[in-house]
Amino acid sequence: MSFNLSKYALNTLCESISVYYHEKAGVCCYALGPGDVTTPGSENHPGEIWKQTLTDDPGICGGFCVWLTSERRDWLSGRYVIASWDVEKLEANKDDIIIEDNLKFRMVV
Repeated sequence: MSFNLSKYALNTLCESISVYYHEKAGVCCYALGPGDVTTPGSENHPGEIWKQTLTDDPGICGGFCVWLTSERRDWLSGRYVIASWDVEKLEANKDDIIIEDNLKFRMVV
């Protein structure tokens, strides 16, 4: 439960930073998930499911960060992205992401 709450808090903080500081100071803030990688926390979980599920190379996150910061990607500021996503598909969906305000946490009633 604490893991989920901390992730939600981080995403909300990132969105708030983007809302309050992007236009005023040009700050871009991205909530970045590293992909399905093994972490010290996941290594301690019992069962084989984690070994079968967490198969992404940790280096993917570094490559994604290079792409993310190689030019200004204001359209992703304040949004949640995952390092293992295909960046060409992400860019192809840019307009929809902006128009529909996607990649943000919302409660729909």
